[in-house]
Amino acid sequence: GRGSQMNVGAQAAQGEVLLFLHADAELPPQGLAQALAVIRQGQGVAGAFDLAIDSPRRSLRILARCASWRSRLTQIPYGDQALFLRRSTFWEIGGYPPQPLMEDVALMEALKGRGDRPIFLRDRVRVSARRWEREGIVYCTLRNWTLLTLYYLGVSPERLYRWYHPSRHPSQGRSRISP
Repeated sequence: GRGSQMNVGAQAAQGEVLLFLHADAELPPQGLAQALAVIRQGQGVAGAFDLAIDSPRRSLRILARCASWRSRLTQIPYGDQALFLRRSTFWEIGGYPPQPLMEDVALMEALKGRGDRPIFLRDRVRVSARRWEREGIVYCTLRNWTLLTLYYLGVSPERLYRWYHPSRHPSQGRSRISP
């Protein structure tokens, strides 16, 4: 799963701050400097950016704003918001759990469990609109809400992964490379 892959990257990293950026996401121009400043100046031990979806569609702009608002309200940003943490904090909370889905939620829950809250930067990480455009905005949104609800109700991440990717098993990895 992605969490295990990111743990390997974190082990290889040399810096005091870890920033996890999805392959289909782009940091804002000063994003790295902003993340480093938050940690180095002691404003917090972790953080994330607000979200922008790379599309001119109004519905996706609204969805991105709602996602940013939801993250601030729940204090649970998702991985596509370029999570960043102090390296020591990351390892103290156990890194990403070895689960195939919801690893970002579990990481942020562990952070909250020790009394820390992420700092949210107003600059936006720009993510690809590809999945929403291919699968449909309503379908993707409802599926994601359903999966998150089921996760909080105790459904295993492995089962959720099978529902999210019905043609793959978590131990198989990607069956093909997406464009």
